[in-house]
Amino acid sequence: MLARSKSGLPLRGPLRISAVLVAAAAVAWPLAKVDLPTGAAGGRGLDKEQSALLAESLLRNVYRAFDFRDEEDVYDKLAVTVAGDLLTDIYLQNRRSFAVKQAGGAQAKIQAVEILEVRPERSGGGYLFDATWTAAGSVGHWGHVHFRTNHYHALVTVEPEDGAWKITGMDVLDESRIDPAAAAPPPS
Repeated sequence: MLARSKSGLPLRGPLRISAVLVAAAAVAWPLAKVDLPTGAAGGRGLDKEQSALLAESLLRNVYRAFDFRDEEDVYDKLAVTVAGDLLTDIYLQNRRSFAVKQAGGAQAKIQAVEILEVRPERSGGGYLFDATWTAAGSVGHWGHVHFRTNHYHALVTVEPEDGAWKITGMDVLDESRIDPAAAAPPPS
């Protein structure tokens, strides 16, 4: 039963607007800027748990940016989380990857990011995270889909910019695919 106005007409317009706003918030939430916790850039700094949460949020935002198809949207979403030369590097790498996809190559979509470990170290006004994580998702090509999980170890530089944390540097030290058969328990 729909709520009715004083005139007795259904309140469909406000309900539709509310539904659109809720849907927009749900879509935008993963790409929200990662605000600075009180004191994080100042005195006491981030502990390991806060660092892991920050790294996970930032990395998830980076992967999520590639779910968009329009180049301008991808760049804008990346700019929420990545800054400086790294923003340009990641964006251009994505454009090359998109060209491969257009030629019939693989297309990946990350569904989950799991932080395994983050060791934070102060670096200037920000942090250098020695981080390990996994990214799990689907890779589609030639009409079929594979599910894969990759393991990463990287030095990730995060710095405050305009009241939010952003990734400003990344040096990937190791990247490997996790073999699902090796991770599965032996049959009994």
